[in-house]
Amino acid sequence: MRVRSILERHGWRATHGPYYTDPIEAKPRELDVSATRSWNTKRGITANLVLLVECKSAAKAAQLFAEQSNRGISDPLYYHWLALDEDRARNAIGKIVGDAKVMSRFHAAAYPRERAIVTPLLANAPKAKHRASASRQPSGNEGGPLWDATQKVFAALYGTIITEFDLALKQIEEDLQVRDSPAFADKVLAQAIQSLILFHPIVSIESPLVLVDESGKTTNVDWCRMERGRVFGVDRQWVDVVNAEHFESFASQLTSWYERVLSSK
Repeated sequence: MRVRSILERHGWRATHGPYYTDPIEAKPRELDVSATRSWNTKRGITANLVLLVECKSAAKAAQLFAEQSNRGISDPLYYHWLALDEDRARNAIGKIVGDAKVMSRFHAAAYPRERAIVTPLLANAPKAKHRASASRQPSGNEGGPLWDATQKVFAALYGTIITEFDLALKQIEEDLQVRDSPAFADKVLAQAIQSLILFHPIVSIESPLVLVDESGKTTNVDWCRMERGRVFGVDRQWVDVVNAEHFESFASQLTSWYERVLSSK
């Protein structure tokens, strides 16, 4: 409730206990807080930014992180856009439309000069002063409060993307049932790609956050950006981990960054 109130004071539309569909078990589950702001960009596309926040107590157990360098690293926001150029999306839309010429015009509109129209809107998260590779759970077990919170945030993120994709397809199908013509199909598809959803994952935790560098020196921090890398491959996930006492200042900095970045697009 405190996190929701802080975000509302900074102009976000915040919701306590929103539900999402678990992408693995297909069951409805709750996230602690989600918050949204929207920008109508100069390119005619609405950029919707969603903060996904999970809150944990664990006040007495410090979270230990291996400190990483910040040099030359940027963190693009996670996002969902209907016209993302992948086979699943293309085939699903093509099956509904059923017209190769309409699909060709749709691709040309979404990817002029073979570059997605939303590319300039794919903002980076504000640069983190501190970056960490992972957390050592105080219990020594595989799980733990931060592990559980991070899992929930990413389940909410990917579950929301799947849900929004399915809803967008359903809307296209319903709209095309109203009028069956190539010109109307062009209009429906053009409208469908005018919305972009950006996601910023966050964990607020009462635990002290402690970075450990290569020499063994420890530093307490207000918040850090935690990376989770795959055992094999280059893909990585990032999530901001914030000490609960400092969530107000974190929210203020975050809001100022996005107001400046997305208002200029």
